[in-house]
Amino acid sequence: MISKIQQRITSFYLWVLIIFLLKSQTVFSNQIVDLMNALRNKTTDDVRSKINLASEFRDVLQTIQKHYYNISVRPCLPGFHFYNGSCYYLSPMTSTWKSASRSCSKIRNSSLVTLTTKDEFDFVVNTVLKPSDVKQAFVGLLYSTNERKWYWLDGRTLHDKTFGHLLHEYRRETSHCGIINIVSKIEVAFEGRNCETDDARYVCKYGKKY
Repeated sequence: MISKIQQRITSFYLWVLIIFLLKSQTVFSNQIVDLMNALRNKTTDDVRSKINLASEFRDVLQTIQKHYYNISVRPCLPGFHFYNGSCYYLSPMTSTWKSASRSCSKIRNSSLVTLTTKDEFDFVVNTVLKPSDVKQAFVGLLYSTNERKWYWLDGRTLHDKTFGHLLHEYRRETSHCGIINIVSKIEVAFEGRNCETDDARYVCKYGKKY
């Protein structure tokens, strides 16, 4: 039999696990099973109690998985690509950067795409751009003439270890709006274009809050 103290420990760890998983972005089944086994071994040596506890955790796992499916896997609008809780759209026509920004805002209040990870960057290049044979597309990048730095629309700098090395200087005096340029099969760069006169297709994004 599990003592009252052991039962309380079991309940405490169970709720800690639930809170942790609900705050995580992704449910990893293998990690949950490992946590379940570790907790099961710490709480009791009774075989039947272990089996009951494992069954209880499986029920919790199923509930959490259903929860994440409902809140994160939402269908995108027609023509959008889904990735990690956000939706991405490649414009069918070219536009200036300023016009592209206005056009994105009219589609579910999306914006020109801002990229946060290398995986997201690869997704946009390989899933959104390359299948449509698009070599260049405007993104949510602006050049600050005062600071002489590139910034994403959400305020992050481009000059970091993730993307800084991908920046190619191009007509710095007049090119203050960012573009992804697929230079070759193995080279992709961020470059600047004139915000009001240069045309390109563009990528919009709206996120999980929608």
